[in-house]
Amino acid sequence: DFEDNSGLQESTDETLVGGRVTLEALLNNENLAYATLARGYKAGGVNSEPVLDDELRIYDAEINHSIELGLKSSLLADSLKTRIAAFYIDRTDQQIKNSFSYMEDGAPKFKDYIGNTKNGKNYGFELESGWDITERLNWELSYGYLISEIGEYTYESEFYGVFVQDGRQQAHAPQYSAATALTYGITDALSVRLESEAKDEFYFSDSHDLKSEAYVLWHARVAYTQPTYEVALFGRNLTDREYEVRGFGFGNDPRDGYSSYGHYQYGEPLTYGVEGKLYF
Repeated sequence: DFEDNSGLQESTDETLVGGRVTLEALLNNENLAYATLARGYKAGGVNSEPVLDDELRIYDAEINHSIELGLKSSLLADSLKTRIAAFYIDRTDQQIKNSFSYMEDGAPKFKDYIGNTKNGKNYGFELESGWDITERLNWELSYGYLISEIGEYTYESEFYGVFVQDGRQQAHAPQYSAATALTYGITDALSVRLESEAKDEFYFSDSHDLKSEAYVLWHARVAYTQPTYEVALFGRNLTDREYEVRGFGFGNDPRDGYSSYGHYQYGEPLTYGVEGKLYF
């Protein structure tokens, strides 16, 4: 139940059903195949922001139907473990986070709210592996490829006019993402680890067309480990790469008539330090 001091009264009452059915088949001692059917949901609700039009206050429940097909394997005398999976997700009444722009005292203001599209789709595949190449050298790899589509949706703003979505890539859904790491045990206690992660460009929001840039980051860690403690020297984003994690498009300067341009939040810069752990 929702009621505010403007006299608006709303309520939502839903019965939501979800579940999952998985069929697994052991093909042989090294390979397990599986298939999964699932139904999931996000409950609907009420946006509390009073500057929203009444028709934007209520958002509906989102219902997801998904199928996943996969193969889990243990190869090379159990030294190589892999998982590969393909998936498809149909999103009915897809919930999206949007921002609402309006003028107050001659300046632009913004409020976030949740809305619905008619539908959306997510499909692609994922790969994960861990390989003990030697007794001291381990290689980890993960890769994901994602195609996403946002359903039909019309967004209207005082600054952007009418913005229509229909089939565009969803926000924060890069087409590819990957991570890999090599860990080498110099001795039984001393190890060094080199990591890399990569991400394709992606849209920051479903309400504008600002995008991040694709990027690759590098990390490293040297650790000394004993049964009761661990000491490590670490460095993250070793190349001090600038990369965007969030972006907003709006006007903020009255001298140019509040014309819209991009504002960005950046990810973690070069960071290094010493870390200690004590095990009880």
